[in-house]
Amino acid sequence: MNWTSAWISMKQGLKVRRHHWKGYWRIAGGELIIHTAQGNDINFREVSDFGMNLCQMCCDDWEVVEENENVSEESV
Repeated sequence: MNWTSAWISMKQGLKVRRHHWKGYWRIAGGELIIHTAQGNDINFREVSDFGMNLCQMCCDDWEVVEENENVSEESV
């Protein structure tokens, strides 16, 4: 799915990721949260490579994370 669909999914309370990630992005408390490979949650506003993360949004390989999937231990 594209970024618009991924954003709408997150606004509905779902977690999303790019097809090759095991980590995910979600919205919590109105903030975009990146769940990293190491299991940390980082507010999107605090990322060190803002440009790279903006480039992620241009991709069309986003998918909804199913709750029973094993996620988080690989890079976002």
